Amino acid sequence: MVADKIIVSHEAPDGFKLISLTDYEKFQNWEKQQIRIQTWNLSQFARYKFGTKNTSRASNYLYEHADDLAITNGGFIDYEATHNGWRIPVGPMMDYLEEHKEG
Repeated sequence: MVADKIIVSHEAPDGFKLISLTDYEKFQNWEKQQIRIQTWNLSQFARYKFGTKNTSRASNYLYEHADDLAITNGGFIDYEATHNGWRIPVGPMMDYLEEHKEG
């Protein structure tokens, strides 16, 4: 039995391009790597974690979890440099939040 083939011609709207699935997946992987190298300040972290601009809860959270997060303990946040403002690596922090979800 031979399957029928239908050929469809479609023109992408202005400003759009059709790309291969392989190229799309490469872009998705590249995009994920880009976010991993970004950093948050305390206000950005507060918006992500608590949905607010108020930084007091975010600051408290970071200090409560300092044993896990501090560079001196094998983490990824330099607590000694916070007097110049927080620099929280986005990728590792998102991983940490996922692994330590609060019920």
